[in-house]
This record gives sequence, structure tokens and C-alpha cells, in this order.
Amino acid sequence: MSRAVTQVVAVVGPTGAGKSALALDLALELGGEIINADSMQLYRGMDIGTAKVPIAERRGIRHHLLDVWDVTHTADVAAYQRHARAVVDELVGRGVVAVLVGGSGLYIRAALDALDFPGTDPALRARLEAELAEVVPNRLHARLAQRDPESCGLWRSSSSPVGSGPSCPDTVPSMTPFCSASIAKTSTTESRPV
Repeated sequence: MSRAVTQVVAVVGPTGAGKSALALDLALELGGEIINADSMQLYRGMDIGTAKVPIAERRGIRHHLLDVWDVTHTADVAAYQRHARAVVDELVGRGVVAVLVGGSGLYIRAALDALDFPGTDPALRARLEAELAEVVPNRLHARLAQRDPESCGLWRSSSSPVGSGPSCPDTVPSMTPFCSASIAKTSTTESRPV
């Protein structure tokens, strides 16, 4: 009788919960390798403030996607997604269990779920941010409601309710960054087979 083999294990949780120690134990037990999913541990030189496991404490287990970017590089979940999926595919192709570990939920989901991150348009973003500086956020939020009612509803359901019904709230000071980013792009979610 053969035993089913898990190809990818994700260790997630809040800061200080023991994710790194558990991931090391799992990798040893399962013959796996660790893939970092902490957005700050991707940066070289960010060892102290990120609780990055020192090389001497990694128990000889190979770690991937640590110290990838200079601190001057802007974090990019779409780039991380490409790198992480390539590592997962490489490990699974070698028959090695991929132990994905980190506290950045978006990065975990980007590696495991079918999230599509559309490209960004710096000129459009600059134009929207300039418009936002000149007008109240309500105007951009109304435009978002017109173009993408689902995103407007997601924002309203995940924050304290302001206003009621299907229309967007009249005054929403806390949603300013959400509007300018959401009008410029949206993302989709599906399951991703590994």
C-alpha cells in the first residue's frame, strides 16, 4: 500500500508563532526544502528586524527566496509569484516537498492560488494620484463603483460600514489609497493546481 505524498506544505501564522521552527522540523521530517514567503526576508541585509533564520540554524536545509533583492528594490508580489512558483515547480519536479513559510498572506496566496496581477501603469497611477490630491476621495470612489462594483462592495464589507445600499458611501476618508489602486487595476482569484 503506497502512502500519498504531499507536494507543498504551507506554514502560516502571526509573528512570533514559531513558523520557522515548524518549517525546519517539517522539512527535516518530509525531506523538503523551504521557500520563504515573508516579504521582508526577500531583502538582503534585513536579518535582524525580520527574524530571518541565520544560516547556522538552518539545519542544513536548503532555503529559497531569501536575500533576493537589495533594500532599494520595491517589493513586487507579481515578481515574487513568478519566482515562488518556479521554485515550487522545480522542487515538485525533483520529488522534493516544498515547505512554504511566512507571515505575508498575500505572498502565500500568490504562490499557491491562481491570482492574476495585472501590470501597472505608472502614468495612470500618477494621474489618479494627482486627481485625488485635487478632489475629495468620493469622486474616485464613485468612479470605482461605476467601473468595478464588486471591488467597491468588497471594500465596504471589509471596513466599518458608511452609508447603506448598493451605492458608495458619501464620505470615505480611509479608503483613499484603495480607490486609486483599484481603479487602475483589479485581480482575480481561482484555485491553482500544483
